[in-house]
Amino acid sequence: MEYIGLQRVQLHALTPELLNGLIVGIIIAKQEPRVFTGRDFENVASRAVWNFTLRDSPLNYINVTCWGTQDILNGFNKKFSVGDVVNVIAPQIEIRRSHGGGENFRPMVTSPYTLILNDVTPTRIMKHEGNWSRFSTLMNYVTKPIAGAVTIADIHNMKDRIDGLDIFGIVRLLGKVRNVTTSIGVRQVRDIMILDQTSSALKISFWDPELIARAGAWKILHTVLFITDVRCEWSKFMASMTANITSRSVITENPLGVETENLRKYVAKVKPMAFTNETFSVQDISLIRNVMNIQQVLDKGNNIRSANNISFEEQQFTALLYAVVTQLDLDGLNRLLVTKCSRCDTPLENDSNSCSNTECIGFKHSETITAFDLRLMLTDQTGSLIQCRLYGETAEKVLNCSVRQFLAMSDEEKTVLKWKLLMERCAVRIHVMVFGFRGPIITVLSCDLASPIDVANRIPHY
Repeated sequence: MEYIGLQRVQLHALTPELLNGLIVGIIIAKQEPRVFTGRDFENVASRAVWNFTLRDSPLNYINVTCWGTQDILNGFNKKFSVGDVVNVIAPQIEIRRSHGGGENFRPMVTSPYTLILNDVTPTRIMKHEGNWSRFSTLMNYVTKPIAGAVTIADIHNMKDRIDGLDIFGIVRLLGKVRNVTTSIGVRQVRDIMILDQTSSALKISFWDPELIARAGAWKILHTVLFITDVRCEWSKFMASMTANITSRSVITENPLGVETENLRKYVAKVKPMAFTNETFSVQDISLIRNVMNIQQVLDKGNNIRSANNISFEEQQFTALLYAVVTQLDLDGLNRLLVTKCSRCDTPLENDSNSCSNTECIGFKHSETITAFDLRLMLTDQTGSLIQCRLYGETAEKVLNCSVRQFLAMSDEEKTVLKWKLLMERCAVRIHVMVFGFRGPIITVLSCDLASPIDVANRIPHY
């Protein structure tokens, strides 16, 4: 079908009388196609609907609804991604209903209209062949005021399910993609965590394949997210409030606004290393005097994981253990060292000499330092703690050896160094951070050979 006399029109100038309109805009959100089945569709070949949201200026954005066969709409969904500039050709322009008609399942928009494409074909939506630069800047404009976002601390205080919340934070943790068996089969999910000035973490789950891939480009403690219309609810597994993306959600990366700059300044002030590496800052480690055995540590972690109405801050604790170092890898079976920026401590990726923290003065060309990043196992008469992390300056103090000295050692010298601790009973101060969805993270804060008198007098009986 040919469309003669197409008239390019901007969203603010739309009218229902326009029949051969050409609308150019950037996709800021989209949903996966939904297939309709049942008695009413028995004679229809895989009838489906696909929705996306289009923007052509900071103030104007509109929802687009496409009807067609499952194959065609699946093809559109794979072909077009968030951030693509597209031409929408000769859509039907209808007045948008404030309620009903599926409006409650699509993002909030400013246009009073909805664009509808019935029996859509590949000639009705095409990638724009012109300059995308003007449109690409629109990806950093929000669709709602950031000031309306609910703080993470307030979300954790809610304790009940609530829909339609807007959240704002900086990426703190990027989880791995996991396969999860659901009622509709095996699906992939990716969990991330964000923080703001009021709380250290809120877990958000992504189930949409494009969002899962999109998150792979985000940078810890740099990418700021404003996400609209999320669903927040209490997770027994996490023992905290968590968030999920909905069909109404729009994710704006690094949104323009003073709020973004203030959040980055806050993260720089509180030292990003404390978040990216799950470490714990203690002014005086010697003040950690609560002696526990390993079974008590495990029990407390399990109690935290299963507890209700517990804040993120209550999901961590410290302890003093009298335990034997039963495993210490200095042979290189696992990673022993990490390279990081000398100015801001941000780990560098893929042996790069460029710091990913754009707030750092070493951004792009960073002076680097190499630090220990070791794993050890601690054992006592009640059990073992595996994959305990011994990092940075703490590792140098425990080993009484700098990274430079370690790299100059022969294999025999490294073996001698290892056996100074291996199978010895030590006084070990640890920090435990409990995440229900990934298990406890145990960081060694100090590790010294223990005297037999201290062990006899202070070791707890279980």
